[in-house]
Amino acid sequence: GGFMSGLRVSLAPLITDLPIVSLAVLLAGRIPEVALAGVMAAGGLFVLWLGVDAWRRPGIGGLEIPSPRSPWRDLAHGAVVNLLNPHPYMFWAIVGAPTVVRAWRDHPSGAVGFVVGFYLLLIGAKIVLAALVARARGFSPRRYCIMSRASAVMLIAAAAYMIITAARDLARLTG
Repeated sequence: GGFMSGLRVSLAPLITDLPIVSLAVLLAGRIPEVALAGVMAAGGLFVLWLGVDAWRRPGIGGLEIPSPRSPWRDLAHGAVVNLLNPHPYMFWAIVGAPTVVRAWRDHPSGAVGFVVGFYLLLIGAKIVLAALVARARGFSPRRYCIMSRASAVMLIAAAAYMIITAARDLARLTG
């Protein structure tokens, strides 16, 4: 959908992470490991679906121009992907929330600085990635196809890692 579509998707964490961060801060250190492993397994299956879908996508090498779509659709798509991604949950439950709680106790401005800095870097990196992907539209169809297929393989590899890690954790915790 171009750079503007990628920009809108990049902003999804501003919508989806508030409940995740709030819940994680409230429950910091109380979420059972089995639940985290279950979320990772579900997220891994979702990422696998994304990778397979990206591999099979019609016209992946043909540089078809997508039909115009609503800006809200891009943002909604990014929000759904972010909500189903286990990494925000795991990060905030394991690293982010304990860091914020500890910083708040020492000095509230440190906690606020951590959260603001984190989101500036996270969203900034996503915007840079959107710009790079938008620039890839100028590549030859063959090069674009290779890059698209490589990203599909990376998604599938990430999914495999997530699923294997979750299965190992579940076996350790229940075995």
